[in-house]
Amino acid sequence: MRDLKILFVKSGYDVPYWPLDRGIAEGFKGVVKQLYVAAPNENIAEIGQKMEPDLVVVFNGYKLPLSEVQSLNKTGIKTAIWMTDDPYHTDITKLIACYYDFVFTQEINCISYYRSLGCRNVFHLPLAADPSVFEPKSVDARYRKDILFVGSAFSNRVSFFDAVAEYLSSKNVLISGLWWDRLSNYPLLKQKINLNHWMSPEETANYYNGAKIVINMHRSHDDQFQKLNSNNIQALSLNPRTFEISACGAFQLTDIREDLAKFYTPGYDIATYKTPNEMIEKIEYYLKYEEERKIMGERAQNLIQKQHSFLHRVSELLDVVFR
Repeated sequence: MRDLKILFVKSGYDVPYWPLDRGIAEGFKGVVKQLYVAAPNENIAEIGQKMEPDLVVVFNGYKLPLSEVQSLNKTGIKTAIWMTDDPYHTDITKLIACYYDFVFTQEINCISYYRSLGCRNVFHLPLAADPSVFEPKSVDARYRKDILFVGSAFSNRVSFFDAVAEYLSSKNVLISGLWWDRLSNYPLLKQKINLNHWMSPEETANYYNGAKIVINMHRSHDDQFQKLNSNNIQALSLNPRTFEISACGAFQLTDIREDLAKFYTPGYDIATYKTPNEMIEKIEYYLKYEEERKIMGERAQNLIQKQHSFLHRVSELLDVVFR
């Protein structure tokens, strides 16, 4: 435990942010002696003046008025923001980043971008998994699927799943998330899609635990449906889903991000694919070899437990700020 007073300002959003808010708050509770959790619509500057924290950590930051941050800066209280949507929303984040003493971004490719804007202290801080929710457990039959994908239908995912739709149509598969009626092959997969349903973290963890193969596919940096990255910054880092799937001990088949090998050993604790055909080949292979899937999932779960919880992440953040 560190003898620190931390004021943590939540994102102020519902899904998908509040589970991350909760995980970060629990992480801080595990490493600092005093923690105050506030919403962005509260008078943060007044709370800061009364509490006199060693650091104010703002998650996401879209809903916190910049006047509040400026008031904190005038009192000399250290401030940090943790960006969670880089590089997809950099048209928004570029307007707020440099108001903070420290900028933490989950996207390694945004470090140089924020520094080019004049931000002084910019660091890479990936997201993580909340082990109180994402953990190995037994689940009943309704959660058991051979193949599972949870996430929204961004443009790159639509084109990829259209390419494998015929193959998936004959499998025990579930696709759950927003906008999947954008698929050209939606009628072919309609019965296997939980359309526009946003799973709670607990429900998601149940499905991860019940699936033989969980597919992970990162969204594209130049998504045609959400254009808030006008500088066309490429995305190289992992999404939080990567860590959450592994935290459940589930077998994960993921696309490849440049940052992946810094966290995992492909073929040892995670499996990868590049093309639709390779995805199909890997699915066929790993459906046959249950023991291999189980061992890889256990290796990944051990990795998350040792290195990639929110307790680990907030410890990193505090090391940077107070070193």
